[in-house]
Amino acid sequence: MATIASLERDFKNLVKHEALAQAYVLHGPGGAVQFEFAKGLAYFLETGDWAGPTNQLTKQPTNQILLDAKFVDGTAQDLGVDVTREFSEFLYRQPVASPRRTLVINSAAEFTDRAQNAILKIVEEPPSHALIILTVRDVNSLLPALRSRLQKVWVAASGTLQESSEERRANELVEQFFLSAPGERSKLVKALIDEDKELKEKEIKSEQIADHFVRALIVELAKKPEQNWQALKELLKRQTAMGDYTTSRKLQLEAALQYLK
Repeated sequence: MATIASLERDFKNLVKHEALAQAYVLHGPGGAVQFEFAKGLAYFLETGDWAGPTNQLTKQPTNQILLDAKFVDGTAQDLGVDVTREFSEFLYRQPVASPRRTLVINSAAEFTDRAQNAILKIVEEPPSHALIILTVRDVNSLLPALRSRLQKVWVAASGTLQESSEERRANELVEQFFLSAPGERSKLVKALIDEDKELKEKEIKSEQIADHFVRALIVELAKKPEQNWQALKELLKRQTAMGDYTTSRKLQLEAALQYLK
């Protein structure tokens, strides 16, 4: 079991090396932890401090209003199509104080299907400076097309990050990948895709191990950006394409990973 602190370190590393994905969904029982994590990331992007700036006298957070972040509570606001147009307008403006314009939607399952489809259009072709984070209890409450475009992070209500069986399997495969000879890596990728296909046919799970594999791989590659920058660039470019099930995930992965030293 990894902690929120280790997840925070991973995301700080992704920010440092400009390797953040453009859209995430934080899911798990209870939304407070996920929402606070998303807010922390937005504060870090704009102020360099995960908790935000503090009052020097009280040593308490100042709750500074961020210029490049928008926080929305789905339980307190009608998340209709008109509201999603506001999201699009917000995201397409150029950031002022942060490298990203960050949209955080808490309890995103409150979206109507029409609103989710509107968000899907934004997620499919976001501006390069956009970061979209949704929080939900159950990731399956989102429409499949939208869900497939989001990087999934499961967060426990206790404040610890708990790995799902798919995440554990993906992390094992990443470790095995780096220990393998270059000629064996293609076989590992094929086995990974075949495993996903077999489990999906048996309806054992809804999430793809390949999604977790890509995210874990990006985190590892970002630890040595000077060495892995080409593979990172290609992997990030092809990440969205891998969310489209009409595209060969195996070919997309192999095309990106050929740049590994």
